[in-house]
Amino acid sequence: MTNDRNVRGAQAKTAAPRYRTLDQALRVSSRTLGVPVEYELVSANISKSGILMEYESQGRIPFNVNTLLEMTVDPGMQWLQRPVQCIGKVVRLAHSPAGLIQYGVKIVQIEGGESDVWELCFRHLEEYAGHLVMVGTPSEAKKALPESH
Repeated sequence: MTNDRNVRGAQAKTAAPRYRTLDQALRVSSRTLGVPVEYELVSANISKSGILMEYESQGRIPFNVNTLLEMTVDPGMQWLQRPVQCIGKVVRLAHSPAGLIQYGVKIVQIEGGESDVWELCFRHLEEYAGHLVMVGTPSEAKKALPESH
């Protein structure tokens, strides 16, 4: 006899929507919520809902899973039309192939105007990425040749 459980009435939890991840290196000034010490990290990739950041220094920074971060994305305005400020939550720690510590951060709060800037720039990146042919890793992407009609 098997101990098969048949659960009735239970509802499966819907998964959070997955957004496309794009390789995009941009600076992110981050600090633990309410703490004045700021760290400069660089994104390995981004999505609408989060950022995978790497710390380039050999030292460790005091971000652990569940740490809430105040972040300023692209403080030098090299990629976005203006810096975007948001609150993120560290959801994952890992090591890159190069041995850097990676912090997977989910954006948990972003104000309306900041969100508009983030979404607009992300949309432009998606359009650009639509014209790329992915070869090997995303960082080895190259432009696709247009078809002649």
